[in-house]
Amino acid sequence: GNLSIFPLAFALVEGENNLSWAWFFDQLHAHVTQRMGITIISDRHAGIKHAVRGFPDEWGWTWRWCIRHFLANFQHKFGKKKDIRDQLWSAAVAHQPKKYEQKMKTIRQIHRAGAVWAEGQDLHMW
Repeated sequence: GNLSIFPLAFALVEGENNLSWAWFFDQLHAHVTQRMGITIISDRHAGIKHAVRGFPDEWGWTWRWCIRHFLANFQHKFGKKKDIRDQLWSAAVAHQPKKYEQKMKTIRQIHRAGAVWAEGQDLHMW
C-alpha cells in the first residue's frame, strides 16, 4: 500500500516548522537509530532543509529529495504531463550520466520550460 512508501516514524506537532523538524530529527536519532550514514528522503519542505543543516557532523546523516514528491512539484508547476513526467522519472533514477543526459535531451525537445526547471534544481539532491 501507499505506493510502497513506509513511514519510519511520525510525530504530532503544532505545525511543520523549523523547530518541529529539528525536534523530530533529534528524537529520531535518540530513540530510533544512532547509525551513521543515514540518508533522509523526503519532500523539499523548508523546515526539513533547515533542520538538516543542524545535523551534527558526527551523525553522518544526509538528505535527499523523494523523487515522487519532486515529480509532484513538477506537475504542480506544469500540469499533468505524463510523457514528460515519465522521462523525468527515468532521468532521476538513471545510474549513468549518459542515460541521464539522454532523458534530459528528450525532455528538452518536448518541453523546454520543464527541462529548464528540472535542470535548475539541485541535481545532487535528486
